[in-house]
Amino acid sequence: MNSAGLLLVEDSQSTSMLYEIWLSVLGVPMTLVEDGAQALDWLENNTPSVVLLDLHLPDMAGLDILRSIRQRGLQCEVIVITADNSQRLAVQAMEEGAQDFLVKPVDADRLRVSVRNALRARKLESIASNLAATVNAPPPPGFIGSSIQMQSLYHTLRLIAHSDAPVFISGESGTGKELCASAIHQYGPRRNKPLVALNCAAIPSELVESQLFGHIKGAFTGAVASRTGLTEQAHGGTLFLDEVTELSLEVQSKLLRFLQTGEITPVGTSISKHLNCRIVCATNLDIRKRVEKGLFREDLFYRLHVVPLLIPPLRERGGDIVEIATALLLQFSTVEGKRFKGLSESARQLLQAYSWPGNVRELENTLRHAVVMHNGDWLEAAHIVLPKSRSVALSDQAPVDEQAAGILPLWQVERDAIARALAHCQGNVAQAAALLEVAPSTLYRRMQAKNA
Repeated sequence: MNSAGLLLVEDSQSTSMLYEIWLSVLGVPMTLVEDGAQALDWLENNTPSVVLLDLHLPDMAGLDILRSIRQRGLQCEVIVITADNSQRLAVQAMEEGAQDFLVKPVDADRLRVSVRNALRARKLESIASNLAATVNAPPPPGFIGSSIQMQSLYHTLRLIAHSDAPVFISGESGTGKELCASAIHQYGPRRNKPLVALNCAAIPSELVESQLFGHIKGAFTGAVASRTGLTEQAHGGTLFLDEVTELSLEVQSKLLRFLQTGEITPVGTSISKHLNCRIVCATNLDIRKRVEKGLFREDLFYRLHVVPLLIPPLRERGGDIVEIATALLLQFSTVEGKRFKGLSESARQLLQAYSWPGNVRELENTLRHAVVMHNGDWLEAAHIVLPKSRSVALSDQAPVDEQAAGILPLWQVERDAIARALAHCQGNVAQAAALLEVAPSTLYRRMQAKNA
């Protein structure tokens, strides 16, 4: 169903023209119809933001149109206009769902204010609806987590999937950039075509061009047969370029040409091929700094960085850490033939207190190791191996007298305070920082230092 700005239902052409002139300053597209039948017919295939409805039409009552709009569930605001200055009629119209009630002759400023308010109300309703969809969006395949950050990400993935615009995914290592690329492909219209991935950092620079665009037999030493490039393999589908910032400037220029023309030229030939695929890129580096240093072409950056997508690190996802860890624990328990049922409270607190510089990938590695090395119904904190603190262990320090035996080292007091605060705030660093009366940036530094 198409959406349009404003529908005016008015049987007087002169009045319609006058309203159109008055409302032109709002910059909203308008559709004019003269009777109820035309209005209902138009509403079959269109949903306006606002309907200006005369209650006295030649073929039917305006209230019947208002009821029809509500019965169809059309998401629009209705402003009724009538020459009948009847309080009863006004109340009836409002009960049927009208947003405002205007009496002829209508003042120009009053009409503009009413329409402007209705447009604003519709926009707010749309925002609220999108927010509700965001909060309730189920995770794409492979994703675990129900934090607000991830709910927003799930919603964004579905939103951008239906476009052909290039997507540029940024995020730390282990956050799930390839999963995002897969979700974009699976949710989009190209889902039945190939999703082809290339890790640009894993291929020697001299072979990347051949990998991307293909080559013919004898194009270079070792080219014993012709090879189809990944761009051609992804024709009609999606090409995912992971660590795209690792491409050499020479290959960048050829990728730019492909984006500009849709054509590739395999290595060793001058014959071009016209291809069509959606480009999704990813990096764990600051792409803008690479551009500033001359390591990444600015013109290519603007071609690729059309729809930027930032994946939050695991440490900023609050309760997702425990949610993911629990799912991984049960998964690995099944694989390893163990009987773990879940995480103990001490294990939860420990996992929440750690900063996870390796993100989900590090969490997965940690849980797999714990399951392999231990048995039981509940995974305890003692089962979890995390990088040790820089601080010197108590056993390495000089002996202390008995009176000082109850005094803990400052690093241990700080570590325990951070762990308790993070556990209490379910991993929310900002809230934990407020409890500890320090800035969030200070808390981040302390967490990084203790886990380095």
